[in-house]
Amino acid sequence: MAVPNPQNTSEPTAPVQAVPDVSYQVNRSKLIHVLQMAYSGEKSAALAYQGHAASKVKMDEREMIRKIEQEEWDHRDKVGQMLAEVQAEPSGCREIMQVLIGRFIKIICPWCGWRLPMLGAWLLEENNIEEYARAAGYASAMGLMAMADELRVMSTVEREHAEYFRGVFMASFRRQPAK
Repeated sequence: MAVPNPQNTSEPTAPVQAVPDVSYQVNRSKLIHVLQMAYSGEKSAALAYQGHAASKVKMDEREMIRKIEQEEWDHRDKVGQMLAEVQAEPSGCREIMQVLIGRFIKIICPWCGWRLPMLGAWLLEENNIEEYARAAGYASAMGLMAMADELRVMSTVEREHAEYFRGVFMASFRRQPAK
C-alpha cells in the first residue's frame, strides 16, 4: 500500500514496509542460545550425577542424587520442546562437548572422593538457576508466557538442587564426634 506524499498529493511515496521487531529478534536469539546451552548442559549434569550417585556411600544420598538426575533428564526434554517451539535445534558441537564432560565426570567421581563432585554440582546448579531465570525473561519479552512460567519453575527446581548439594558439601566439614 502506498502512502500519499504530503507535499504532492498526486504522487504516492514508496510502499510502506513492515519494520522487523528488533527487540523480538534479539530476545529470540538470546533465548535460543540459553536453551541450547541448557539442553546440552542438562545431559552433561545427568551423566555426571550417575557418577556422583555411584560414589556415595549413604543410600539416602544416592537416592536423592538419582532423583535429581531424573529431574535433569526431565528438564532436558522440556528444553528440547521449547527449542522446537521457537523453531530452533540443539547445538551439535555443544552436545558433543557436554557429553564428553559429563562422561568424564561420571568416570572420575568414584576416584576423586565425594566432596569435589558435590562442590561442582552445587556450583553448576547455582549457574542453572540464573540461566533459567534469564531465559524466562527472554521468553516473557517475546510474549511466550507459558514458556516463561515453565522456565521459572525449572529455575526453582535448580535452586532446590543447589541447596541440596550445598548442604551435603557443607556437612562434610562438620566434625564427627569422637567415639
